[in-house]
Amino acid sequence: MSFRRLNSFMRMDNIMDQVDHWFFSSEDLARKMNYFANRHVRDFLELDEDEYAPEVDEKGRKGTYLFSPDDPDERRENNRRRGHPRREVNMKFQELFEIELEDFIKSKRVGLEQFQEVFQMSQEEEVRDGQRFFRWIDAADYHVFLKMMQLVWLDTYGDVANVANPALAAGDSSSSTTTTTTTTTTTSTSTTSTPHQTQPHHPSGNKPVHYIRKQIEDKMELARLALRRRKQIQPLLDKWDLKDFNLLVKVLQSTDCPSCGKHKTNEERKFMARWRNKLFIQQRESVDKTTPRSVIVDYLSKYAEDYEEDEFLHLVTYLDQYIESLPLNELQKKRRLAWKLFSCMDELFVGSVYYDKLVKFLQRNTDSRFHSKDFKKVCTKYSAKIKVANNERLEIRLEDFQDFIIELLRSEDLAGFQAMVQWFVDKKHDTE
Repeated sequence: MSFRRLNSFMRMDNIMDQVDHWFFSSEDLARKMNYFANRHVRDFLELDEDEYAPEVDEKGRKGTYLFSPDDPDERRENNRRRGHPRREVNMKFQELFEIELEDFIKSKRVGLEQFQEVFQMSQEEEVRDGQRFFRWIDAADYHVFLKMMQLVWLDTYGDVANVANPALAAGDSSSSTTTTTTTTTTTSTSTTSTPHQTQPHHPSGNKPVHYIRKQIEDKMELARLALRRRKQIQPLLDKWDLKDFNLLVKVLQSTDCPSCGKHKTNEERKFMARWRNKLFIQQRESVDKTTPRSVIVDYLSKYAEDYEEDEFLHLVTYLDQYIESLPLNELQKKRRLAWKLFSCMDELFVGSVYYDKLVKFLQRNTDSRFHSKDFKKVCTKYSAKIKVANNERLEIRLEDFQDFIIELLRSEDLAGFQAMVQWFVDKKHDTE
């Protein structure tokens, strides 16, 4: 590799960390964001209770000014119409952020198309290794921007007691309603003017960028938590070998299941009900009457996202005990044993294992079956199948892994199958 190509590779490899550092530490970016927010703060007056109350869109995202799944009423529609000018302000903020981001990327001698490729790769690596979470891309998101402007408005026009309200800073809608009402009442009593005539109590100054950076930090932490929990849910459902979404719902709705739905709002519960019904219909209309495992994992992850840590562990323990109690036939027992080996090799719980490494690992066993022509024949068969399924990438997923191991050990009875799988599990543990 030439020095020029090596230098280019190093620039590309570090650009995501550089952008992350730029977003959280650039004084020039902070100055421009602060100026923009303070300049447009008057556009965000008269935030009433419905504008603070979160709604949930078809993807389960919470925020304001989303199109409600329920029948709209006149008041809510009026709120949305008042929201449109604020969306225009948000679009200007997006333009500001994109210009600053593009200028920074160009200053690092990285093309925009190259950066987009690296960004996409970073999203895939995030799922794979769970070490770096970049969320600055959400800085111009409307709901992040609106929350920042609400806090800037309170700093600028709200009374001092309300600005320090921790429930409001956390986004509590009931506290927000009280705060807004109090602010409006105070203003009316002291100046007999409308909220739009309210004079600033104390300019927000350099707080806007602090508010938006804090939200991005919170998003990063939530992403870490979500991935960590997903990596507990994925192997659990793999162990279950679950393909029936209806069965999952029955287990979750059982009186024995530790349900903690009290954390979800009414809108969120309605969203989960609509999603659940949609999956019921899709499974019923599917050819094999099953639901993809990844979809079931998504649903259960969303179902438990608001659980406290001890509540989540209680749910996982309950599901694991339920899975262990299920009666299994011989084939199901072999698949469960094959899953045990898969879970050892899929150390990062990404849902796949490198096929070449798997074959080499199996050949550590001196048994002649792992060095025979029949072994090579089965390996070639699955290699071709995996390439077709994964766009030429030799990564074997759980179901193919189970089928592969069962076919290799097809001459073994259950006891022999268990002994052979346990040998590989022990060997894997010995090499760590």
